[in-house]
Amino acid sequence: MLIPIRNVIGVLFVHALLYTYLNIAVADTLSAAKSDPKVMGWMQGFPPKNKKLITQPDSNYFSFPQLR
Repeated sequence: MLIPIRNVIGVLFVHALLYTYLNIAVADTLSAAKSDPKVMGWMQGFPPKNKKLITQPDSNYFSFPQLR
């Protein structure tokens, strides 16, 4: 049974997209040591710098690495 060429091209395209996505996701992932809040300077000092604040209503509150 022959597989239509468009199915083969579609499968190869999906694999290429997944491969690219996974490589980008792995490259952007921080290690446990690099994402340590003390190393990143989150909420350090008094008052903390505006860039290093983690506040509840902000959209970054539930995102990595602030959630950590």
